[in-house]
Order: sequence, then structure tokens, then C-alpha cells
Amino acid sequence: MRANGLLILVLCFMTTCMLLVGCGGSQQMAGSSGARGPADPIHGQQLFQQNCSTCHGGMAQGLPHNGANLRKSRFIAEASDQRLIQFVKVGRIATDPENRSGVLMPPLGGNRTLDEAGLLDIIAHLRNVQQEARLDPPEEDETPEAREASAKL
Repeated sequence: MRANGLLILVLCFMTTCMLLVGCGGSQQMAGSSGARGPADPIHGQQLFQQNCSTCHGGMAQGLPHNGANLRKSRFIAEASDQRLIQFVKVGRIATDPENRSGVLMPPLGGNRTLDEAGLLDIIAHLRNVQQEARLDPPEEDETPEAREASAKL
């Protein structure tokens, strides 16, 4: 009788282990740095809306006296994904000479729970946004006349 109880206990333990491995073995926990599939721009859009749109606008168009226009940002266009991850992790102080808005960009946009996978998803979203922005009409300061006038200054 005692052997049957022990056998049932061992079988329950093994079944539980198999279920845990089968259900969660291939999924990453938030914040883990294990390998995963390609970046997900749809998830990146959701994360952008939750973490970045307050300063950069819902369409990444930038907001006056706040975050930069990311739709047409040369920095975003030219930087590698790893460079952008490093940048977002550190942020930018208001007095940094490269800061054109004069407004602090906090590390991780102020959300310390964003992990590298989430940042890659946001970057994938921004890459899509920049592709879409190529279809935008030029802004006043992007016209040839405006560029010529600013070159004379």
C-alpha cells in the first residue's frame, strides 16, 4: 500500500514537471535575455504607445517642447538597432549638446521594466514608421526653398 502511494507521488511529480516544461519551456519570461524570434513591430507599436507617445506623439511625429520627431529622425534612420538600444537604455540629459529639445529623455523612457526584446520591438515599429514617413508631404522646413534659406544663414 505504501509503495502505491509513493508511486502515485512520483507519477504526480513527473507529470507536473512535464507540464511545466511543455507549457513554459519555450517561452521567455519578461526581462530574460534568451534567444527569441524576430522583432515584432505590432507589439512595438503597443509598447511605443504605452511608453513613448506622451513625449513623441502617437504617430512619432514629435511634440513641441517635448520629444523629437522620430518619423523623420536622421539619428533613428542611421543608427543600428544596438546603438538605439544603448541610447534608450541611457536616455539623454536636457543639457546634452545633441539634445535639440532641451528636455530630458529618461533612461528607458522612464519605464525600468522595458527589456531588450521590448526595445527591439519598439525599434522595429519605428523602422516601419520611418518607411511610412517617406510618403508624408514635406514640412515647411524640408522644402528646397527652406533648405536654401537656412544654408544662407
